[in-house]
Amino acid sequence: VEGMKDFANLGAGVSARLGGYGVVTARGAASHFRDVTDTRYAIDLEAGVAGINFFASLERAHAGYQDVVRVTELKARSVRAVPDPFFDAGSEPILLAFSSASERVGINFGVFDTGVALTYARLRLPQHEARLAGASLNRTLFGSVSVWLNAYRDFGDRGDYGVFAGLSVPFGNGMMATGSGGKGKFGSTVSARVSREPDQLENSWGWAVSATAPLSEDLGKQRAALVRYYSRHATLEASVDQIDDKFRVSAFAEGSLVAMGGGLFVSRRIDDSFAVVRGGGPNTPVLSNTLSAARTDSAGRALVPSLGSFRENVVSIDPSELSVDLRPARTQAVVVPGDRAGVIIDFGVELVAGAIVILIDGAGAPLPLGSVATLNGTDETAVVGYDGRTYLTGLAARNSLRVEMEGGTMCTASFDFAPQPGEQVVIGPLPCR
Repeated sequence: VEGMKDFANLGAGVSARLGGYGVVTARGAASHFRDVTDTRYAIDLEAGVAGINFFASLERAHAGYQDVVRVTELKARSVRAVPDPFFDAGSEPILLAFSSASERVGINFGVFDTGVALTYARLRLPQHEARLAGASLNRTLFGSVSVWLNAYRDFGDRGDYGVFAGLSVPFGNGMMATGSGGKGKFGSTVSARVSREPDQLENSWGWAVSATAPLSEDLGKQRAALVRYYSRHATLEASVDQIDDKFRVSAFAEGSLVAMGGGLFVSRRIDDSFAVVRGGGPNTPVLSNTLSAARTDSAGRALVPSLGSFRENVVSIDPSELSVDLRPARTQAVVVPGDRAGVIIDFGVELVAGAIVILIDGAGAPLPLGSVATLNGTDETAVVGYDGRTYLTGLAARNSLRVEMEGGTMCTASFDFAPQPGEQVVIGPLPCR
């Protein structure tokens, strides 16, 4: 359903399976604009039998049928003080109010390791009728080289035609070279393109250069160059194009802005789902489905921009790079976000008031291995390790402990504690008497 003042449009569709062979879809819509009500409908069929795929469609749009795009443009023209140079009055009936009818049919299949596609389309517009027949062949040679041949012919009013052939050769490391040539009603051309696709990772580059040369005097030459860079925060692209003696330079930036979980994050474009990590500790690696995805900021937050919707995603932090005075509540979470939606994951990293206390007896010898130390006033216990080293947490500025040794022998000790951010505090040797 769509609408605006003086306009409304309602559409609906239904799909049904044809046994195990295909699907048929029917769609219809009706619009009302300026006291005119009209309709548009279409039927699509897709099926596959014995390795042959078949499709067919029929569509009808009557002269009074409008959608919101056409109505918006029509209303804009009615109040436009200066004519739009891209839309002249003569094109208005075609763009804004016309009846059309189209039928399409085609099949594709494979034979002798070659893909074959045959198509036919009939399109009837007020000014002309097109009846296009097309055929294409594609095949892979030597395991990696792709070759293709396409041809079409318009048996309608314009009598247009074209034949095109080409091949693509990969060179590894994302590089690809493509060459093609074509002949049509208005002349012949040859083209070449060399490119390297970026690997989608942060700080990866891609580029492409291409040229098209005419073999007929009435066609122009074209050249183009492009570079693309994937930064942490955006995709950046710049290009230069030449058509005959005219040049065009363009630049492009695309990214996303996420405000969630108490933070504001700038990232590359998010096409599916994402997560915001918090409580991860400063500068901690974050992994998404075992792949490196981000590092937390100084507040322990990070954006993970590439999760799959409606399926399990494993997001984790690497505790080996946490500071020794930090402890996470968990290091891994499994989340199932919705489509183009975000989730918040809190790993609960918190500051630990802990220290290694080296305990010795009155003679200066380490306390026996396996003795149990208990911090007075708390439930914190720890086992005495080699050389009397005992790791205690929950410490205050002033602490006392008691140690129970084998045979029931007891001793006590007192010590002061002062945290040292980012460092492991070691206290002792501390006599226990």
